[in-house]
Amino acid sequence: MADVWLGLDLGTSSVKCIALDAGGDVVAAAQQRYRIDRPRPGWAEQDPQAWWLAVVGVIADVRSQLGGSRAVRAIGLAGQMHGVVLVDSAHSPVRPAIIWSDARAVTEVERWRRSPGDDVVERLTGFRSASGMAALSLAWLRAEEPAALGRARHAMQPKDFVRLRLTGDAALDPTDAGASLLFDLDSGAPAVPLLEAADIDDTLLPPVLPTLSAAGSLTVAAAEDLGLPVGIPIATGGETRR
Repeated sequence: MADVWLGLDLGTSSVKCIALDAGGDVVAAAQQRYRIDRPRPGWAEQDPQAWWLAVVGVIADVRSQLGGSRAVRAIGLAGQMHGVVLVDSAHSPVRPAIIWSDARAVTEVERWRRSPGDDVVERLTGFRSASGMAALSLAWLRAEEPAALGRARHAMQPKDFVRLRLTGDAALDPTDAGASLLFDLDSGAPAVPLLEAADIDDTLLPPVLPTLSAAGSLTVAAAEDLGLPVGIPIATGGETRR
């Protein structure tokens, strides 16, 4: 039985899955769409559970195309950047995810431009303050939905939620962490002035793992959902440019 490697890309409007053979050729591909919810003007949210159902769907489609002739060796991940997914200690979302195109954090952006200031933010992260970036969404949650933030065990990026469902372990990758406005670009560590500005504790942030490392392996529960063998390695993964 020939081996394949699966790649998942959790985009803004759909998730895609491809199967690559040992030579790097695509031997199967699938895509499933999901919606962006806009409960108020300027807001952009998505249901993390809808992402997972779409992942289950595309992997089932790819498996059907392969017809049982291939063995899945590993799964890699990519995805949309900047969003915030809050999960509790049972790994359940405590509210819908705030995604990168959200524009609600106007007040927080204006405050950050004064203190800590664009010069400090840019020096530490390489970015300027903008609504939709994780730190500003977390600052908005602290101000407007403190109860939801209080129930959260981890704050992560969208694809990190998918990896959490695959492995049972919370983690970030360096690219998404670096674009969150929460980490020092030079040291790779959480940036204390920015954590203080967002009024969050660094214990809310999962560990940062190397992009190409194995972040864990497929759990029994995930394997049952996906129809794949338990223990398949799951790569940490990186971002997808739009």
